[in-house]
Amino acid sequence: MSSDSPTVPTTPEQALAIVRSRYAQPELPDGTPAPMHVHEFDIGYLVYATFPDTAGTDGAGNPLPRRQEERKSSWAKTLE
Repeated sequence: MSSDSPTVPTTPEQALAIVRSRYAQPELPDGTPAPMHVHEFDIGYLVYATFPDTAGTDGAGNPLPRRQEERKSSWAKTLE
């Protein structure tokens, strides 16, 4: 096969190597590489990046300020 059509991977490691060598390297908001996962099917592999839940971050990936009630320590909550 030519370099445009790589051989079919027979292991998860081969599938991951093909994806890393031919496609974009996804990054987390802080610039570190995103974790890559490989899911094996009966006819091949699915390789995908995972990203953390961003509900607590702004568009740039920075943490959002906590609400006042979240700032209270667990000790202070027990006094209420």
